[in-house]
Amino acid sequence: MSEQEKKPEASEHKKLGVEYFNKTWTLLDKEDRKESEKEMMIHLCHASMWHWMNAPECTTTNLSIGYWQLSRVYAVAGEPANAIKYGNICLQISQHDSVGPFFKAYAHEAIARAAVLGGDNEQALNHLQKANELMPQVDEQNGALLIKDLEQLIEAVNDSAS
Repeated sequence: MSEQEKKPEASEHKKLGVEYFNKTWTLLDKEDRKESEKEMMIHLCHASMWHWMNAPECTTTNLSIGYWQLSRVYAVAGEPANAIKYGNICLQISQHDSVGPFFKAYAHEAIARAAVLGGDNEQALNHLQKANELMPQVDEQNGALLIKDLEQLIEAVNDSAS
């Protein structure tokens, strides 16, 4: 089989991006994750991102979501440097006008989560405040998800400060 025959068609990228995103999410939700599953979660997330980046339908919002998931995966994997790296990319991309306030707030949540993991409570609180400032622009249903994550992070900051 030639190299050309192995490459996914343009129409396949979105399908694979979604599939790998969902498989990553399943591993993120898993309570007792084995080391091998942690590695698989990281690789699946990068594969999802790569496929999205090559999908003709990819939007700036899709990129924001993908980089947010990469940041979350690395936070869950206990790798604060990578979590911050991808959180910062997520925030940079989320500044685009086409990205809604919910995704902008979650970009700040990603950095706050990574900062808590890395022991930088000042940075975490700064980004939690910025996420909270966006809350009035977020619809009620999505806001409930965001509030839950932000409250979890505030609790983590308070726990580490005591």
